[in-house]
Amino acid sequence: MKVHIVLIIVLLLVVSGCNTNPNTTSEAPSATDSPSISNTGMMTHIDKRSGVAFDYPNGWTMVEPSAEDAVIYSYSIASFDMNNRAGIGKDSASGVPPGQTKIDISFYGADETPESARRTVQADVDSGMAIVTKAETRTAPDGSQAYYFEIQGRLGGSAKVIYTRINGHTVGVVAYGDGENFENIVKSLREA
Repeated sequence: MKVHIVLIIVLLLVVSGCNTNPNTTSEAPSATDSPSISNTGMMTHIDKRSGVAFDYPNGWTMVEPSAEDAVIYSYSIASFDMNNRAGIGKDSASGVPPGQTKIDISFYGADETPESARRTVQADVDSGMAIVTKAETRTAPDGSQAYYFEIQGRLGGSAKVIYTRINGHTVGVVAYGDGENFENIVKSLREA
């Protein structure tokens, strides 16, 4: 978990590179992705390993995790084409084009909890890697505590982050850029 949190902070500090993951989907996902379009203009994706579903806006691109047996894995969704990023990065500390959003939805191993994620964020703040500009404790769908942060990297870049528990799994959601639809995606997390 600490490696993943540190990775979030590092991404805040440097420009993200181009994504070359072959598991990218866009407006027309493949049948193996198992998304469906709701009547709200949102698509639903079900993570088969955790049994957790989440919604994301129709027309956004998705990069699925590549390792089936990874302890920690993430889906990246964005309001822009993550594989066509020519010119991105020169004007944006996060590598996200101005006015756009990238959101990572991460699933953690059985030993990780939202509380351990909160402690790791605090350790990163204590080490000087980042500044928490806002922190809230929320109630997760299972009744446990969820932790929300707005984080500013020391060298630029910012993110909205929440760690919660869904269907017995710790899930982290991180938004870069303007954060559009962050709360909608967080609220859509549910047992499939």
